[in-house]
Amino acid sequence: RLESALAEASPPSLRAVAMELGYKYAASLYRWFPILCRRLVAKRREHAGRRRRQIEAAFRAALTEEPAPTLKQVARRLGYKAGRPYDRYFSPLLKRVAARARSDFQQQKNKIRSVLEAALKKEPPPLMHTIARRVGLTRSYLAGLFSDLWQKLGARSKGHRMQESASKRQLLQQEAREIALRLLRTGTPPTRRMVQSMITRSPIKSSYLINKEIRRVRAEVQKLRARP
Repeated sequence: RLESALAEASPPSLRAVAMELGYKYAASLYRWFPILCRRLVAKRREHAGRRRRQIEAAFRAALTEEPAPTLKQVARRLGYKAGRPYDRYFSPLLKRVAARARSDFQQQKNKIRSVLEAALKKEPPPLMHTIARRVGLTRSYLAGLFSDLWQKLGARSKGHRMQESASKRQLLQQEAREIALRLLRTGTPPTRRMVQSMITRSPIKSSYLINKEIRRVRAEVQKLRARP
């Protein structure tokens, strides 16, 4: 087992090998295989030194990257998913990387805030997914990052959509009314299909609204004809 441990690229510690073999202390292995044990300890120390240099190089490189990566991002590149065993060796360096990441994040946040504040003043107000696509973030992330501002944008966008929808319905009803009256004046009973085919100005052609307007026009005309 000691020989196979020596052949590994990332050798285990002598204590780990001893425990694997059922020994509480590594001293037992030293008594029987002192040369192999010393070689494993030396290789382990050499590997640890290389690993520390690799970690240091990765975090120093992070100081020059744009955008600045977070400590977690650099750690994942190095293969660490949880825990930071290198903290005690590189504490000052890690603080510099973390500070730069915070500063970069704040700058990015300020830029995004400016985009959102500008969108709040635009006429007509842009759709929420359009704003999210513009800044390259998801709507849920922006909602968490700028809660109040995002809510204002949502309310304004919703109000505009409702107003726009109401205007479209009003235009359709107005045009359907004009067509129905024109047909009745010529003695042609207006039908939904006929009126719908004659719509040109309205961007929508809701059957429900057209039928509603035809009924209203017919009722008004009948009422006028019934007068003495």
